[in-house]
Amino acid sequence: MVGFFSCFRRGSSGASNPQAFHFSPPFNDPFALPHISDRLIMPAIESNYRTKSGGNSIEGSASPKVDANDMRRIYVHDDDRVLVKIVHFGHPSSVGIEYDENGNWQFRPLWARRAGPRAWIYFNPEQVKAAIVTCGGLCPGLNDVIRQVVFTLETYGVNHILGIQYGFKGFVDKNYPPIKLSRKLVKTINMEGGSFLGVSRGCPPLKDIVDRLEEWNINMFYVIGGNGSHAGATAIYEQCEKRKMKMVVVGIPKTIDNDIEILDKTFGFDTAVEEAQRAINAAYTEVTFTMGGKHGVLEYMKQKIELNGICVVVVAEGAGQWSLHLCTYSDETGNGGV
Repeated sequence: MVGFFSCFRRGSSGASNPQAFHFSPPFNDPFALPHISDRLIMPAIESNYRTKSGGNSIEGSASPKVDANDMRRIYVHDDDRVLVKIVHFGHPSSVGIEYDENGNWQFRPLWARRAGPRAWIYFNPEQVKAAIVTCGGLCPGLNDVIRQVVFTLETYGVNHILGIQYGFKGFVDKNYPPIKLSRKLVKTINMEGGSFLGVSRGCPPLKDIVDRLEEWNINMFYVIGGNGSHAGATAIYEQCEKRKMKMVVVGIPKTIDNDIEILDKTFGFDTAVEEAQRAINAAYTEVTFTMGGKHGVLEYMKQKIELNGICVVVVAEGAGQWSLHLCTYSDETGNGGV
């Protein structure tokens, strides 16, 4: 998330935690986020989030009888942390070692808050009006993310979800009004490529975007994008805060470049690399050819032009030089020049 806020209740009860977690910010938590209650005066309410499956209580145990519905309450405790770096280096010459700003290399545990559903929330799902936008370039997995955000919001009981078309442009272009999203509408979009909502680059005037968010009474805004989109999301949030709007902005990192800080891997990166590799591997010549003759390339091109009126030829560097007999020199690596 950029943004913005970790929506949980400090000091709330949760799963059993027999040993206290000794945590000393900022030494251990350089990525700490402000709590939502630090910025907005909103009472905490018990979460209604439930999974569709749960465990069964053990017969004969000393545990009190638990309602079946409560067995589906699967929450993340406030004290949960994720270790960011796990390697303890034994010597400064070890490969992959990192130094801090003071030149120290010794292991220092860095933690980040664990994401997940909390037992206490700050927005009444019945009063939530959410909006989702995809910005920047296309990325494999966009529709999966849109779909899952809609599914999860509906699981909480949110019924008002808008999809902003074609990036931030959708806030100002009247030709692309928002789409009312629902589980029924998005249930199969994960089988399609591209973005169900469409994408675009650039950002209209910030004031216009915030005006629309305020006009549509949006209080949860999900921005799926890369570095530029997250910079825009941050600016939007700052403007909303100045207007004292009770709204949270959630950034969902997306990029095939995998260049967003802290994250090991962004969604879509693996697919992009795999497909690019497939194209490169397919470029290898499987069989040599001759230019002229009945079965030559020129005759084949002629047939295609007569049939389709066009023939597209993609030539790799150095392809077919042996058939031109025009190599008059060689470069330093031994490759012939034409």
